[in-house]
Amino acid sequence: MVKLAQVIFLSMQYVIFHGAYGSANGNWFPWLKDKLEREGHEVFVPQYPEEDYEEVLAGVKRDGSFNFEKFTLNSWLNTFKTEVLPKLKDKPVFIGHSIGPLFILHILSTFDIKVSKAYFIAPFLRLPEDDPPYDLVIRAFNADKLDMESIKGTIEKSLVIYSDNDPGVPIPNALEYAKALGSKTMLISGMGHFNAGSGITEFPELLELLQKGNS
Repeated sequence: MVKLAQVIFLSMQYVIFHGAYGSANGNWFPWLKDKLEREGHEVFVPQYPEEDYEEVLAGVKRDGSFNFEKFTLNSWLNTFKTEVLPKLKDKPVFIGHSIGPLFILHILSTFDIKVSKAYFIAPFLRLPEDDPPYDLVIRAFNADKLDMESIKGTIEKSLVIYSDNDPGVPIPNALEYAKALGSKTMLISGMGHFNAGSGITEFPELLELLQKGNS
């Protein structure tokens, strides 16, 4: 008699973090959320508070700076604390894009969370300063004083995914992030900044990685 292998479905919990001046409904986030939920997984894609990019740019041009009220590290941490943290189960999967991975470092440094896997898309710790609305935010989310060794201990496995034609995140900056966390790396050519501006509204390569990770 031939015994059929028993297939055990493992439902996972995913949290997706958008980038600076981004939207929970932008890029490939809704597409990935739909695909994962159709497979029976739980997915959170919270919207974090932000000022409008053009508003910030106008303020910088007018006064040389801008006083953020919404787009601050504390407001993002508070949003996570109220909207996501109470719903988290044991060892979720974190997926961050752009400034999302930088924010994830602050989350893992602030809250008592263990993550089974983390996928960091176009991440960075710092960037060349050439766009004031982004530069101001990145400075505010600075991770230089965080205990990276302690943060590494909260993530079982992590992967940095980067592109060779990213207009915002040079390859050395993505690799610097990977080195700081001891993450594995994956180069996917021609993906730009992995956003709608680069024509990326679906991300089958990431979905395949998640599916393999769940098998």
